Amino acid sequence: MSANILTICSAGLCRSVALADVIKLHFEPADAPETYPDVIPAGIDKNSKVFDLLYPWADKIVVMQEKFAKRIPEEWASKVMICEVGPDRYGHSHNSELIGMVWNWTRQNLEALNLKEHQRKC
Repeated sequence: MSANILTICSAGLCRSVALADVIKLHFEPADAPETYPDVIPAGIDKNSKVFDLLYPWADKIVVMQEKFAKRIPEEWASKVMICEVGPDRYGHSHNSELIGMVWNWTRQNLEALNLKEHQRKC
């Protein structure tokens, strides 16, 4: 099993980027040590034309608010996970509160994401 993860927020600029960055920098696929997960952040309101390509590619689709899960087509619903961080109030993807929330969420969902924390220095 690979670790192709699509992270989705409204514009694809803050919340989904924060989660994607944390995963890319600090985690690796559980079944492929020393490699990097493929993670793509996207905006459900801004990148609608690429989702037909991204949904089949993704092993997991992580939405940053529960309300976005309702907008994922039914055929991909089994891939959806919710990392509820609320509306975008963070200003940028490196907001310390946001990073802490997505870091904790990722650690709690390692098995479902097929990830493990690595000890490499970036």
